[in-house]
Amino acid sequence: MRNLVLHFVFILLAGLLSSAVSGQNKFTLSGTITDSETGEALIGANVYITSLKGGTSTNTYGFFSITIPTADTLGAVISYVGYTAQIKKINFNQDIEMDIRLAPSASALDEIVIEGSRIEQEYESTQMGVINVPLDKIMELPVILGETDVLKTIQLLPGVQSGDEGTTGFFVRGGNADQNLILLDEATVYNPSHLYGLFSVFNTRSLNNVTLIKGGFPANYGGRLSSILDITMKEGNNQRFSGAAGIGLTSAHLTLEGPIKKDVASFIISARRTFVDVILIPFLESGENSNYRFYDINAKVNWKLSKRDRLFASFFKGNDNAEYQQSGIGYNIFFGNTAATLRWNHLFGQKLFLNTSLIYNNYDQDVTAVQDNFFSQVISGIKDYTGKMEFQYFPSINHQIKFGASFTYHEFNAGGSSQAQVAGPQGINTDSVPTKKFNEYAFYINDEFNISQRLSANLGVRFPGFFGSDFDYTRVEPRATLKFQTSPVSSAQTHGRRHQRGVHGRRNRTG
Repeated sequence: MRNLVLHFVFILLAGLLSSAVSGQNKFTLSGTITDSETGEALIGANVYITSLKGGTSTNTYGFFSITIPTADTLGAVISYVGYTAQIKKINFNQDIEMDIRLAPSASALDEIVIEGSRIEQEYESTQMGVINVPLDKIMELPVILGETDVLKTIQLLPGVQSGDEGTTGFFVRGGNADQNLILLDEATVYNPSHLYGLFSVFNTRSLNNVTLIKGGFPANYGGRLSSILDITMKEGNNQRFSGAAGIGLTSAHLTLEGPIKKDVASFIISARRTFVDVILIPFLESGENSNYRFYDINAKVNWKLSKRDRLFASFFKGNDNAEYQQSGIGYNIFFGNTAATLRWNHLFGQKLFLNTSLIYNNYDQDVTAVQDNFFSQVISGIKDYTGKMEFQYFPSINHQIKFGASFTYHEFNAGGSSQAQVAGPQGINTDSVPTKKFNEYAFYINDEFNISQRLSANLGVRFPGFFGSDFDYTRVEPRATLKFQTSPVSSAQTHGRRHQRGVHGRRNRTG
């Protein structure tokens, strides 16, 4: 195991050294790409250098960096799906920082043209099984009960199967639904559904980007086996105030966004609530009490502290509550998610990007049932506090390195009670429910680079660890993907991932 770790570290250090040596007589072009009308960061926008027949794309915050040999002039094409491309001629004899605003393209077309750009991205990239789902296409798809739904769109993708008919559960290449890691602005969402799985908790109107990774996970992700669904919320329009409201067959929604300070800070808040509980009232019989309601709230604020510093604060809350009482039978089901993320971005020069995050997420579930004189209750909950730092380094146009660390404090609680009623239902005292606590940490590095014109690699290693009051262990998770370009329109890829148990200890304690 030690030799395996040393082998990966050697390869990664060799990549860093080669970049440093080849960095002579080179300059860096960097900046951000945003929507000219809203100021939203364009995630995955392309920057193509015509003379090199290659380029890069923006990260989750719209940032890009390219280091290439010096030249008198440089031709660059900046493009993004649904936006008018820009062609720039740049005098490239020094490091250059530039912020680019792309304008949405006109929607009126004389004809429909279908292009296979998605396939090209698959065979040109060493990252396997990545699908970016355009939000505008999600909004155009047919909907159930008037609600657009991200998870139902995910079910239509290749390699993904739906669960029960009409529900939001999805299964990737044979894995279970709980083996999918679902993130909203880096916070884990443990139960992503409303109305017993008919709707997802993600309000499409508040989202900016949706990415599904079906395999070959980069080293910065861990903890799940099947897939990663990484969802990013909108930042809010920093140019002007706007709003949208609507009502469907089962729910109503309201979205407001606008600048706090133009070009500097903005906000967005989006809320949705069902009115099923109101619809049910005329149909209830005397003595019958049935009620169901859910709501969710998304909010986000961002502030440009300086040219190199930016602060983001995100919040999400969603709850479901169902009640039924009739003829001595009754139940109450409650479950809900709460998540909050505070992030700080900082640029060290033009090649090194840092994102620091503080994350809180909480999931609660409480189920009670009454039949005649018998009462039962089951509660459970998960609460996480996470801190993480991630660096992205761009040594050259053909080389990107990502490394960082995270620490999470977990709290799990679960309890149950069943009893005959004597003087009415006796609920569980939540303070008496035992709580299990443990800590999780991880260090990782991921290196993506071109070995030659046809051969490229994505190498990474992750060192996760867990420890609590009576256990502690670590693991080593090396990951490698090699891609060989067999022709301009095809490539062959191989992926390897292995879990190695590292230092492992267990201490049994008795009272």
